[in-house]
Amino acid sequence: MVGKKSWIKIGEVDSKVTNFSTNKVEEGKAYQFRILAVNSEGVSDPLETDEVFAGNPIEPPGLASQPQVTDVTKDTMTITWNAPTQDGGAPVLGYIVERRKKGSSLWVPVNKDPIQ
Repeated sequence: MVGKKSWIKIGEVDSKVTNFSTNKVEEGKAYQFRILAVNSEGVSDPLETDEVFAGNPIEPPGLASQPQVTDVTKDTMTITWNAPTQDGGAPVLGYIVERRKKGSSLWVPVNKDPIQ
């Protein structure tokens, strides 16, 4: 499991087998696997997989709807939008709003933490 300090041996396979399945995982937890080759002279250095989550794959969410600016005053503006239709397999935690001045290509975050 990602974040643990030690590796756990989950199995061995014959030299002619080049795949392995395990059900010793928990949905939503991140895992990493490594494999070592063994012969009469010893054990190879390990090679590791990328981090993978058990369960359905999670992807970034889709696009929110086109934002609309409403309620404009000299001091404030209100922005509204709709949530993305695709959440990527995990709940949307919030939104980051950015702004830029007319004529500038520099986008500046309005909020430090995602807006709920």
